[in-house]
Parts: sequence; C-alpha cells; structure tokens
Amino acid sequence: MNPGCANFLRCLRCGHSPLEVSARVQTSTRVMEGWIHCLACQSKWPVIAGVPRFVAHPDYTRSFGEEWNLFSKTQLDSYTGTTVSRDRFREVTQTDPSELEGKHVLECGCGMGRFIEVLAESGSEVIGIDYSTAVDAAFRNTQQYPNVTIIQADLYNLPLRPDCFDFVYSIGVLHHTPDTRKALHAIAAHVKPGGQLAVWVYRKYRLFRPYRLYRYFLRRLSAETVLKMVKFYHPIPWFLRRIPIVGKSLSVFLPIVDYRGVLPLRSEHQREWSYLDTVDALTPWFEWRHVPDEVKRWFEELGYERIVLGGTPCSVIAKRPKAARAETIRETASVCVA
Repeated sequence: MNPGCANFLRCLRCGHSPLEVSARVQTSTRVMEGWIHCLACQSKWPVIAGVPRFVAHPDYTRSFGEEWNLFSKTQLDSYTGTTVSRDRFREVTQTDPSELEGKHVLECGCGMGRFIEVLAESGSEVIGIDYSTAVDAAFRNTQQYPNVTIIQADLYNLPLRPDCFDFVYSIGVLHHTPDTRKALHAIAAHVKPGGQLAVWVYRKYRLFRPYRLYRYFLRRLSAETVLKMVKFYHPIPWFLRRIPIVGKSLSVFLPIVDYRGVLPLRSEHQREWSYLDTVDALTPWFEWRHVPDEVKRWFEELGYERIVLGGTPCSVIAKRPKAARAETIRETASVCVA
C-alpha cells in the first residue's frame, strides 16, 4: 500500500480517522507487510502482500477471486495492446480518463485492475477496493504505479472517510452484491461535495436466457472447475456461431460469450476473453438486473443532481451537490445502508 493513503482510512469499529501504519516490510513506495492501527480503540488490520485486509471471509465473492486470479491480465490494455478498457471506461462513465488527472478517485469493485491501470497512466490518485482475493491480481498489475493503492474491503462498510473523493465509480459490480441499491447508497457517501459518482449495472432482459439456469447450479463450483467445463464444450458453439443467420440460435443452449467482430482483439485474446466472460456469467452467487429509471431513482433518493443516463443501458453519472446539501445526502445513505 501507499503509506499516504492512510489519511483516507477510518476505523471500522469506532470511526476514528486517520489511521496509523506500521511497516514490517516495505519498499521505497510501498508497505508490503505490516499493520494498520486505530489509536483511539486499538483495533488493527493486517497489510499482507502489499494489500490492507479489512475482510476476514470474502464469502459470496469467492468465484470472482478465483476468476480474476485465473485471468489476471486478460483485460489489461497493456496486455492486449489495445484501448479496449480505456474505451470502455470512457463509454460507461461518460468521462475521459484525462479529465481525472490529479484527482482522488475511488473504484468500488476493482477486480484485477483493468480500469485502475488506465487511470494510473492518466495521473489520477487511485484507491481500488474489492471484497474478493482479486485484490492480489490487482496489486500485481498496478504495483508499478506509486499513485495506486489496492484495499480488500466490504463495499457496504468501507474503511474510508466519507466525503473524500472527487470521482467514485463502479463498473459491473454492484449487481453482484446482496442488494444493488444498498451498495450504491453505501459508496455514495464517499463522494466529496461537488464530486461525481458513476455506475453501470446489468439491465433486465426481456427474454429468459438459458445461462441463468446453468448459473444456479454452476455457481456452487469453483471458477477453475467451470473453466474446464467451458473449455471442453467451447469449440461447439464457437463453430456454430460462424454459421450465418441460424448459428447463434443453434448455440444458445451451450452458452459462451463471443466478441468476434465486436472487440479489436487478436485471435488468441478473443478466445481468452470468451473463456473469461463465460465463466464470469456462470459463476456469480448474486446477479441482479435493473432498468435505467430504477437506477436513476436511487440517485434522486440521495439528492444527487445533473443525473445523466449513458448510452450503455443502466449506466448513470451524477454530481453530488455542494456543502449545503452534503449532510442530507450522508444521512440518507446511512439510513439506506442500515
């Protein structure tokens, strides 16, 4: 962790801030092993392998930890030699990374760090939070950036001071928590007055998708086991989808995610992304779906303004009002999370 990020931390038990860091092993820019202490109530949390750990048992996110450590580099622009992640960030948040240079940014649900890499290169001061062991992959992928800190923590109870960040975002994560609305209200408290909050969640389907039935059974298996199954049957729908007109319909009962002709990836990366996102679709414990007006209403509950729906369904960006209404927003978020 970057020792300077301790100024953003608060005690999960008594709320005291800032917290103190004691290093057992450190480099010139990182605390690799050590403890984070609260001097008020004497609580402490470990720093292990460069990551502060505020989570004891990451239960329902087990599959994500396994998934992102299996595919730890797949979606990094530096790995694919493309701008796919940079473009995706811009599309979903309606914000160019260059606009966040020098800003304090919080990503809620950072996975293996694909968007953090983009922001770090654009000069943002970034803290990435994830509940799962994906933080280990994220740390490995971003440890060369002194302006990045990765923290393992619960989005419902973040060890961060409220009202601190210029820009908070969550892309494809909140719908995988037990309650999407509560998760949104929880992270909203960390946007500073005048700052922005951007999220994207899954949109409701009009028709039933067979993979959702498979997910009910497969989510109990490890991501590695599901990956073996996907690799076994993957050639069949991969071939069928090449058949004009009827191919996609023929392959529907053997679900795969297929980005051929959609993303500018080399053939080996196309297959890797297909494996990754197929496993991602089949293994989450929770997967809620929403409609854009529903998500917009949650922002209105918080008193946010300039609420804009993005071109990507169920993507929203909004501004937190200035200080006059900041206390009201914090109280609303607290009530919604309780």
